[in-house]
Amino acid sequence: MVSLLTALVIGLLVAGVGAYRVPKVPGPLVSLSGVYLHWWDTGFAEPGTLTLIVLTLAGLLAVSGGIIRPVVVSRVGGVATKSAAIGSSVGAVLSIFWGTAGFIAGLMVTVYILEFLRGRDALGSLKAALVVALARLADKLVTVLLTVAILVTMLLVIFL
Repeated sequence: MVSLLTALVIGLLVAGVGAYRVPKVPGPLVSLSGVYLHWWDTGFAEPGTLTLIVLTLAGLLAVSGGIIRPVVVSRVGGVATKSAAIGSSVGAVLSIFWGTAGFIAGLMVTVYILEFLRGRDALGSLKAALVVALARLADKLVTVLLTVAILVTMLLVIFL
């Protein structure tokens, strides 16, 4: 029989994975709250110290990566940070109405327009829009994979 607190822990872990669909919800931090709630509930016995450290680092990597990766990829791809930031903001607004497709479309169109106005190069602007869009998709994928890894690890800790 699963206790109410254990059910809450599992709910937080699952919500952490699903949070990638909600733009402003930090899924990895939701997952880590489930990890630490279980750790507290077990009298700081489960997960073990090494597992707790690895899970914490995975969660922090997912959170910091969401902030750092787009800037790094923008710079490597030759995209102005301002274009990527404005494109992400437009995409976030459009994602409210049209989900991921709205996010990607808003991001790409905005980056294309801003980069075209900046450099007057249609092909370069298209490349910039694609680089930023692929970076954002890769960022989401990495975040989901890390939160799934946290979920699976904690399910093993709880049930084994």
